[in-house]
Amino acid sequence: MSDIFADTSGWAELIDSTLPSHSLAAKIYRQTRQPKNKIITTNYIITELVALLTNPLRIHRKKTIEFIDSLKASPHIEIVHIDAILDASQQINEPHAMEMKYTIANLPRQKTQALADVTL
Repeated sequence: MSDIFADTSGWAELIDSTLPSHSLAAKIYRQTRQPKNKIITTNYIITELVALLTNPLRIHRKKTIEFIDSLKASPHIEIVHIDAILDASQQINEPHAMEMKYTIANLPRQKTQALADVTL
């Protein structure tokens, strides 16, 4: 298997065993985790995934954070940063920090907009 691109629903199927394609997602994930292969995704997909896992899937916040952190730490996952400032600038520890960290972009002029406002 070669490199693959993972979108929001693929990650959701992997983390939530109650979803219909969980087994297939897990199989593909295991097959792709080979030394020369990468799973490619984006920071925007991670943003969308956090929202999906929070509601409607209602995955526990701790599990969501652990999953996102494992993606970021994995040598088999490449996260393409559509806006690198987005991930690096949100170092906060509030109750909804996880959602905020992945959904707020600080633009070069210090103007803050919602992620949807800056997505093309």
